[in-house]
Amino acid sequence: MLFRRFRGLLGTTLIWGLVWVPIGALGAVALALRARWSITPDLLLRGAVAGCIWGGISGTLFGSGLMLAEQRNSLAALSERRTVAWGALAALWPFILTGLYDLVHGSFGGLVFWAGSGIAATLGAISGVATLAFARLTDPPGPPSISPAFPPVTTDPPDLNYPDLTGDTAPGNHPEDPTE
Repeated sequence: MLFRRFRGLLGTTLIWGLVWVPIGALGAVALALRARWSITPDLLLRGAVAGCIWGGISGTLFGSGLMLAEQRNSLAALSERRTVAWGALAALWPFILTGLYDLVHGSFGGLVFWAGSGIAATLGAISGVATLAFARLTDPPGPPSISPAFPPVTTDPPDLNYPDLTGDTAPGNHPEDPTE
């Protein structure tokens, strides 16, 4: 069970990291337009890497939050509302850190901070719901042993009905023969 949870957490981290690559590149373009910088491949690459790191950490936080807080619930029992909340909270981690830093140093962000927080929370909520939908699609119903690809494992000896290869088919030679 622990391996399955770790595999799910690793998958969530990788998927969020990859999905947030274009978001990071678009964020770099928006920043370049606002600061009147030229848009270069280096800028796009740096934005994509930042998006990948942000998404990967957010995916790890999302998966860890679900594992710890929702450990008694199955994927089918998780509500979209709680998943949205976990996704939004997981995506807000850079804003929470910079907000705490700003509070300690006496200044609290302006419009860019709040707009960025809203965009990140929305993207995190969408990523969380999409992750839950994908996990529900790939999660087999019931225990894994019921899946037709993996029949149940038993410790009972198999019921083997081998044919009599001795050639001795005379009545009376087989005490369990019901025809006698």
